[in-house]
Amino acid sequence: MKASELQIVVFTCRRHPPTVDKTLATLYMSGREIFEADVRLFVDHRNPVSFLRRYMTCPGMPFKIHHSTEEEATYIDEVAAKLDAVYTDRMEAIRHGKIVGRQARFNFAYYRCLLLPGDHKGLLIIEDDCIVKPGMVSYLLNAVNEIEAAGSKNYVLSLNAHNLHTPSRTDVHLGEYYASYCLVFGTQAMFFRTEIAHRFAPILYDRLSLGAGDEILARFSSDMWGESRTNKAGGYVTFYDQVEHIGEKSTGLGGGWCWCSTTFGLPNMTRSEYLARCASSSSKGVTQ
Repeated sequence: MKASELQIVVFTCRRHPPTVDKTLATLYMSGREIFEADVRLFVDHRNPVSFLRRYMTCPGMPFKIHHSTEEEATYIDEVAAKLDAVYTDRMEAIRHGKIVGRQARFNFAYYRCLLLPGDHKGLLIIEDDCIVKPGMVSYLLNAVNEIEAAGSKNYVLSLNAHNLHTPSRTDVHLGEYYASYCLVFGTQAMFFRTEIAHRFAPILYDRLSLGAGDEILARFSSDMWGESRTNKAGGYVTFYDQVEHIGEKSTGLGGGWCWCSTTFGLPNMTRSEYLARCASSSSKGVTQ
């Protein structure tokens, strides 16, 4: 896969404070390959000009902007209101595994991102409370091409392991740029082959009010793995994280907490380079 065959979608909503500026800034500073990709901004709002005027009214922006139609906004408003009416304490409901309006709204926005028009082979969806690492597109494409050269087609690839994966876990390493990964929670940056995105979209839509989006994706990934009963389907993660979660104020989708990556701040390297460095440090008596 090449950068020109990649669609990148950043999705946002009205936030206080806003974070999408940092996401877009770091995305466009990540490397020249970003200008070859098809970049989109999806806004979960019927009138995004009310808070994103700087993007909506500026000519010549390097990305296309999409937003909820009036019909879509009315529909998800009604779904969210019905869910929120059930619980007086939203955070308590989330802690007990109950879906609330904000989670359903997230699911619907993600569903829309999965189906944005475009002539692309792969889709990367990035949340607007993330920053992007320099070299991200190149590293992502190396991982994708390595995965697919090994015969995998039915998979999803995370670019952030939520502190559950570290380079020292040699038992899960499958390649130079990626590792196996049991998707549990979080959708900070997810890559899908286009046909997989289109396969997941109706499943997510049918479950808008039945579960958190990351949990639905985790089940979808697990089901793909079970279909093949091999290591050629399921969930993977880039060997080094390529995005970092930086939301100053949590949306509450995950219960009000956030995390930090263990590898985002380190220079990108392959598995072989990492193991060689470990061997060198060990020979010098340096504790890892």
